[in-house]
Amino acid sequence: MRQGSTSASVIKRSLTRGAQVVSVPQLHAKVMIFDSTAVVGSANISVRSVNTLREAISVLSDVGFVEKANRWIDTLARDGEQIDEAHLNRLLEIESEREPIQRSFDKLAETHIVFFKEVLQGDVEKYKTRSSTAGTSGGARDLRVSPADTFQPLLSQMISERTGDDRSTRGPVLSQLNGALNITDVELWCPTDARPNELRIGRIHSLPGWEVSEDEFSRNQVNGVSMFYVLEMDVHGTVTAKVLTERQLTEQHAAIANLVATLREGRTGRSAIVGAADVIREMFIG
Repeated sequence: MRQGSTSASVIKRSLTRGAQVVSVPQLHAKVMIFDSTAVVGSANISVRSVNTLREAISVLSDVGFVEKANRWIDTLARDGEQIDEAHLNRLLEIESEREPIQRSFDKLAETHIVFFKEVLQGDVEKYKTRSSTAGTSGGARDLRVSPADTFQPLLSQMISERTGDDRSTRGPVLSQLNGALNITDVELWCPTDARPNELRIGRIHSLPGWEVSEDEFSRNQVNGVSMFYVLEMDVHGTVTAKVLTERQLTEQHAAIANLVATLREGRTGRSAIVGAADVIREMFIG
């Protein structure tokens, strides 16, 4: 944990999703069981294993082998040290003492999952907690995302911690504010009976990383430059909010550039371009 090879934040995310996490000294093996299939090999679940290292795995469906692997995992879980809240807090404290990971706020970095939505005039007004450009009354507004069944699988991984309400999840989001890092707790709300196909990212005005001034927005519009709200989750599970131009959003990842181009070509009227991608699993939606 002190060296950064293990992430307390990832452990926390796993626990909030209902996983059992156990610490076993000297454990180096990678074994996964999926129903009647076992996967055994050298690969870590990491971008480095996917993109850089040469790994090897075996996928086995032999009933006897799968049963033995299951018993082995059960033994490790029984004999290891359960990670409870107190243990997790110690690990999070160790992680906080490490040198922070250098994060870029003017481009996509080592992305795992990314969500993006084109900034429209109405969004600039919402951020300022005005209801609409028409001057109607109302307070702060949420960022609405649809269709819900398309975007919920990825957004719910980024904003994944349980709340006391089954209709919502929450999670910390990192922003840059005057050169300093700021953490905001953000909520993701499920569809309602009134809006059955719409997700809501709550209170966008609370995210410093999503502030767009009217002057900046107008200047980019005049120059034909599109701006995007971006949520980016890295391989450690840290979610960062930023506003990027289309060039900044697309120049690091050819697949995301292709996705944005496809969405731009297929959109109708003045609707916003909205998309998401799991870069590791090569899942691109919009």
